[in-house]
Amino acid sequence: MVTSVASILIGSAVGTLAMSGFALNILVIAVIIKGSFLTANSSATYPLLFNLLLSDTTHLSLLLFYLTPAAIMQDVLVAGLDTILGSVMSVTLYVSQAMLACLACSR
Repeated sequence: MVTSVASILIGSAVGTLAMSGFALNILVIAVIIKGSFLTANSSATYPLLFNLLLSDTTHLSLLLFYLTPAAIMQDVLVAGLDTILGSVMSVTLYVSQAMLACLACSR
């Protein structure tokens, strides 16, 4: 299929936003791990936040490495993989929502 200018612009915008969010999540995960915030003496908020960051990073990596090129090319990249990725993205969305609810309740 022919790639249009609009699909290149939209795919590039999605890719740029996903890349910046992915980089920020990796930075915060590194700070949490290096700062030993996951130890038993720390607050219970950090493990919940860590789980939220992991699910969000998984979601952003799927956006960055599969959906952005697919949006630019306007085609399915790997046949049959789109249903699996859709299921994985749904699970990461549900985990993120559950972690946000748990963080709100633990305050």
